[in-house]
Amino acid sequence: MKWGWLKYVAVIGLFALQSLLFFMLPLSLPSIYLSPDETAVAVSAREFGARGSLRLADQILEAAQRVHPRSFVTQGQALVPVGFLGLPILFGILWRLFSEFGLLLFTPLLAISVAYPLWRMAQRLGRLNQIATVATWLSFPTVILYANRGLFPNLVVVSLAVWSAYLVWERHSALRTIFAGLFFGIAVAVRPTELPWLAVWLLMAWTWDRKRVEIRRSWKRAIAFVAAASLWPLLACFMAWKTYGSPLAVGYFLRDSSGIGQAARASVASTVVSWPFGFHPLVMLLNISSYVAGIIGPWVAVSLLAITI
Repeated sequence: MKWGWLKYVAVIGLFALQSLLFFMLPLSLPSIYLSPDETAVAVSAREFGARGSLRLADQILEAAQRVHPRSFVTQGQALVPVGFLGLPILFGILWRLFSEFGLLLFTPLLAISVAYPLWRMAQRLGRLNQIATVATWLSFPTVILYANRGLFPNLVVVSLAVWSAYLVWERHSALRTIFAGLFFGIAVAVRPTELPWLAVWLLMAWTWDRKRVEIRRSWKRAIAFVAAASLWPLLACFMAWKTYGSPLAVGYFLRDSSGIGQAARASVASTVVSWPFGFHPLVMLLNISSYVAGIIGPWVAVSLLAITI
């Protein structure tokens, strides 16, 4: 069934209205971030964009070396960010190019752009399913949440992963493969702990509907993908060396370099310290049930229905 232009306008209008929810906090609170983690990313990004460094010298350290903002730790006479460095590097470049607009608008716009690969990948399922796929993405509670709190890594990683998988899945040109690798590498540098499921997504997209002979002959594309995907992690490793003194250092495991921090570092080999946020199976199950049967229950029901149809 052919669609007239009025139907296309109506669908685009629906998606545009849904997308307005992504800009509620960025436009109403442009200079205030609602969490220490977001604030730390913004401060680190500005520092990287301005000076090419993620070490912040602060006069407060001279008076009280144990006092510092959350999401930072003291290393000598500097504050360093607690976390992976891929995100502040990315936003530092955006801040350099677009000033504060780069910090405020990048994640909402990136999330909106994901509508295109989702629309294309759902094309075989029919027009109604295409609309449902994009509308579900634009209305999903956590997508709306993290679009408004764009300096968290969650939505950035997922959005880049979708784009990377789509570009590999479409398999049109070497240039698309390079961009797929670049997006994948940025996502990995932002949250290296997400690599296992990112790799599964990519492998499924790479092999989807391909014949074995075609997969064997795609080794040149694979080399191009890996080369592009290595750029951002290598940059993050270089900045980790410049920031922490080791290219493989992870900010989550750092402790303050003085006072109480020395005692904490003495016990770094313990299993308790080795888990940065702690872990308990019961807490994990409670979180899963509260989300799956609670806030995202309707979307889970739609997903299960789509699988069974």
